Amino acid sequence: MKVDRVLILLFAIGATSSLMSMEKEKKGHLKFVLDHSTCVTGYAKHNMDCAVKPAKFLGQNILDVLPVDKEDRKVIERGFFDAAEKKEPVKVTYTLKDPNTSEIGSFVATITALKTKDKFYNYFIKVQEAKK
Repeated sequence: MKVDRVLILLFAIGATSSLMSMEKEKKGHLKFVLDHSTCVTGYAKHNMDCAVKPAKFLGQNILDVLPVDKEDRKVIERGFFDAAEKKEPVKVTYTLKDPNTSEIGSFVATITALKTKDKFYNYFIKVQEAKK
């Protein structure tokens, strides 16, 4: 009898947390997987419009294809270093600029370093628009 109550409680907790996480995921985001040299090896897009199609990033160094100024590039580079050094996700804010027009917008990237068998780091990045 107690086992049934515990199972029902666990089911209710699981269902509630799933609904809560679904609510959070409504916000648009873009996810990238990068190898140890920061080249894009995969991506996923959810409810987010992109000025450049994410598929164009595949096989390229993300620092070379992002249209950011020198200061923001340094911030992003530092984010990779800090994520590996601290062994925890690091958030960096940057502004994308279109060379033909004005700014596109501000974004927050959460960078997570993933240590591989060969002692290198791969990276997982989640990008969202910065709160205004």
